[in-house]
Amino acid sequence: MDRRKPYAKSVVQAMQLRIDTLEAQLADLTGAVPLRDPTSPRQRPPAAMSASSRSLASTSPDLHEQTKPLLWSHLGGSPYADVGSSTSRPGTANGQFLTLRPSTANADSHDIDMDRFRGGLALNAHGELRYYGPTSSYRAVLVPPADVLVDATPNSPQLAGPAATLQALRSYSLTRAPIPTAAPCEPVFPTRPPELSPDFKARLFRLAFEFGLAHYNVVPERQFYQDLQMFPLERTEFCSPFLMHTVLAVGSRYLERGEDYPPEICGLYGDPDTRGDVFVNWARFLLDQEWYNPNMSTIRGLLVLGMYMAGRGFDGPCQIFVGLALKLSEDFGLNLGPHRLAKVPGSSLPRELFLTRGDCFWSAFASDCISSIYIGRRTAFTPEVLDVEIPPIVAELDYDEPQYRSSAFSWSSRLMVIACRVLAEVYSPSAHKTADQRRALVPALHLELESWNHDLPSFLRANGNAKETSKAPHPHILALNMTYHSVHIALHRPFYHARSDGSNDKDKSEDLSTEKCLLAAANIVRLVRLLKGSAGLARSAPGVQLAAFSAGTVLALAAFPPMTDRASGPPKRDSARRTQAKKDLYFLVSALKEIGPTWTTALTSAGVLEAIIATYESKEEEEEARSASGAPDPPLQPPPHVHTFMPTPPVDSSATLSLVAGPPASYPFPPPAAAFQSLLNPPTAFAAADLSPLSYGLGIQDDTADRLGGMKQW
Repeated sequence: MDRRKPYAKSVVQAMQLRIDTLEAQLADLTGAVPLRDPTSPRQRPPAAMSASSRSLASTSPDLHEQTKPLLWSHLGGSPYADVGSSTSRPGTANGQFLTLRPSTANADSHDIDMDRFRGGLALNAHGELRYYGPTSSYRAVLVPPADVLVDATPNSPQLAGPAATLQALRSYSLTRAPIPTAAPCEPVFPTRPPELSPDFKARLFRLAFEFGLAHYNVVPERQFYQDLQMFPLERTEFCSPFLMHTVLAVGSRYLERGEDYPPEICGLYGDPDTRGDVFVNWARFLLDQEWYNPNMSTIRGLLVLGMYMAGRGFDGPCQIFVGLALKLSEDFGLNLGPHRLAKVPGSSLPRELFLTRGDCFWSAFASDCISSIYIGRRTAFTPEVLDVEIPPIVAELDYDEPQYRSSAFSWSSRLMVIACRVLAEVYSPSAHKTADQRRALVPALHLELESWNHDLPSFLRANGNAKETSKAPHPHILALNMTYHSVHIALHRPFYHARSDGSNDKDKSEDLSTEKCLLAAANIVRLVRLLKGSAGLARSAPGVQLAAFSAGTVLALAAFPPMTDRASGPPKRDSARRTQAKKDLYFLVSALKEIGPTWTTALTSAGVLEAIIATYESKEEEEEARSASGAPDPPLQPPPHVHTFMPTPPVDSSATLSLVAGPPASYPFPPPAAAFQSLLNPPTAFAAADLSPLSYGLGIQDDTADRLGGMKQW
C-alpha cells in the first residue's frame, strides 16, 4: 500500500505553472511550438510568468553541475547561476549603472514596471533620501504629497489636519525616530537596572523564552541557563551580562499592565510603555566589553537587541545592531560547514562546535530575512554563499516547553532559504536582470513554497478553525505558519490585479497571484484570531505584527477596489469579497492595537491602516455620489510643483508626539482622497483620476501606463 501523502491541489497547480514556464522558455529558444498545443501559432508566455531568450542563463539550472554545496544537496536543489545575479555589483568603472536614471541604451522596452522588482530612492518627510524596497509593506507611505506646496525653511507653516497626520505617519514609518532632526546630546551614563528578586528574574526569563525567543532559537535556553548558573558574571558562547540584559528586556515587554513589578524596570520611571528599556540601555553600555573579544553570545545579544528595537518601532537602531551581528557572523564564517576548514581536517574538531555555529548562523539569517522582507531590503547572505547544514531536529529539545521548538527551527530555516531567494533573485536592486527574467523565477519559488507546506509535519501546522481556540497550537507554531503566508504575499503581491476578465493568459496568471494573496491574507486573519482566543495578542512575537500588516495591505485592495473594477466580475461575488475583506481589515486594525502595548510598532501599523480605511471610505462615497448623479469624472490635472525637501513637524507637534506612544485611535475627519492619492503615488506629468491609491505602494500592475502611452509611474 502506498502510504505517501497525496499532493494537494495547490501543489499540483504550482507544478503545472512551473511546467508551462519551462515549456515557454524552450519554445523561445528553439522557435518550436509548445507541445501542449501543436496546432496553435507560437505565442509568447504569459507576461506575469514569462521569460525572454536572454533569461535562460539566469533561470535554468546548470545541467553539467557535478558537485553541490552541502546546503543545496541537503535541500535537494541548486541555486540558479547567473552572471547578473544579485551578488553582482550594480555598477561599472565608468558608472554606467550608478546613475539615478538608467540610460536609454540600458533600458528594456518591456521593463515598464521594473520599479516593482528593484525599488528606488524616495524622500521621507524630513527631506532625507532613503531606499524603499519592493517588498516593503510601508512603501505606500514613502512619497511626499504632490498637491501641497511645502517650503523647506524650518520656520515655514506646518501642514494641518489629515495631511499633517499622514506626514507624521510617513516620517515615523520610514525613519522610526521621534525627533530625527534633534541635535545629538552628550553621552549620559545609563541608569543601572534594579536588583531583581530571583523569582521575578526567573519570570522574565520564562516569558522571554516562551513568547519572544521561541521562534528562531535566537538564544538556546538550556545552554543559557547552564552557563548562567556556572559563570553568572563571565562571558561564554551562550551567556554574558550583555545577552542576559537583552533577554530581561524582552521578558519585560510581556508583563501585563495590571501586574505588580518594580517601576525601576521602566525607562521612564513607572511608565509601562517603556518597561524593559532600562535593561536595553544598560545592555548597550555593556557592549563596550564585547568588542575586544566578540563571540557567539555577542551575535545573539545583538540579534535580540535588534528584535527589541524593531518591536519598539526604531528600525534605525535595529538595522545597526542586526547589521553588526551579520558582519560578525561573516567574520566568524558561520555560513560555512566543516568541509570548508582549510589545512585541518574538519573531523578533528567536535561536531557540537559546528552544530552550535550553524544554529547561531541560522538564527542570524532568519532575523535578516524577516526584517529584509518587511522593510524591503536584500539579505546580507545570498543563497550562493550558504554552505552550512540545515539545523538538525533534536528530539530531546522538542519535548521542552514550549514543545517542537527544534522542529520549528529546522523548518523555519528551510522557509528562510526560500524567502532569501525571493529577495535576492526576484526583488533585488540588480540592474542586469530584466522584468521577464525576474517573472520567470516566480513559478519555481511558488512551487518551492507549496512543497514546503506539503512536507510540513502535522504537529507544526495550524489548520484549526478560528473558533476552535482550545485546540490552537503554541504561539510559536502560529508565528511559523504566519511567516509562510507572509512570504507568499511578498512573492505574489506585485502581480495582484483587481481588474481581470480571464480572457488571456496574462489575466489568468495574475488571477492566480491575486487569489494566492487573498488566500494568504485570509489565513493570516484566521491565525491571528486563533492567537487572540488562546494565548492572547499581548503574547505576540514581533513577527505577528509583520504578518498582520502585510495581510492588511492586501485586504485594503480587496475591500476598496476602484469603481471601474467592480463591474469586471460577478457582482454578487465581488460584493461578498469586499464585505468580507472590510470585516477582516477592521479586525486586523483592532488586533494591531491589542499588540501595541507589547510591541509599540504595531500601533504605527494600525494607524496607517486606519488612514487608508478613512481615505478609501471617503473616496468611495464620492464615487458613489458622482455615479448616482451621472456627473462626469473630474478632468486630469497636472500636479503643482513640489519642493525637494519637506519640513519636520515641530517638536511640540501633537501629531508627532502622539506617534511616539502610538498613532491616534481615530481621526476627527477623513483625509481628502486627492491628497492621499498623491501621497501614495510619485509625482508624474499627469495623474489618472481613477488610479488606485495603493497601486504604486504595493507594486500593483495597472493599465494607467497603457492609457497614457506606456509612461512610467516613477
